[in-house]
Amino acid sequence: MMKEFFERALDNVIRHGDTDIFPYPFETLLFFDKRKEVLDLLLDIHANFKERLAAYPPAHQGALAPLSYTGFRWATQLDPIWNVYFPGLVIAAAPAIENARIPAADQMVFSYRYNWNSTTADLFDPAYHWRTFMECSLRKSENYAYVVIADISEFYLRLSHHRLENALK
Repeated sequence: MMKEFFERALDNVIRHGDTDIFPYPFETLLFFDKRKEVLDLLLDIHANFKERLAAYPPAHQGALAPLSYTGFRWATQLDPIWNVYFPGLVIAAAPAIENARIPAADQMVFSYRYNWNSTTADLFDPAYHWRTFMECSLRKSENYAYVVIADISEFYLRLSHHRLENALK
């Protein structure tokens, strides 16, 4: 059952990489060269999650990454295998997550909207991104005295990996 979702996560990383912040990890070349073996490993991790998590906890690296000429943000890169495994879990839940969200047509939420494209291995609808968010905010400001906008791009680093691991167990 999870095979399809791990395949999507794997295809996405093979096609697009895992980050636009860090250099492409050379380990991810294995994903293309040994796709079947990596998929088997992901399925094994899933079938034996507690044991694999205890034996091979998700390693990660954090570093300051330039945000602009004068700014930085804290960025985290997960171990390549876990960086495919966890998105596979999210992809499995993505339709339910999308159904629970404010509809995209309401133009209130512009964070990534799940829309799998098997041709391009894209996970998200390309129409929803930061620029669309800002353009809509500017349009709304023409009709209202005040428009409240919130960019939660720094939210990830506030997540506790320990709490996520406990929730997954």
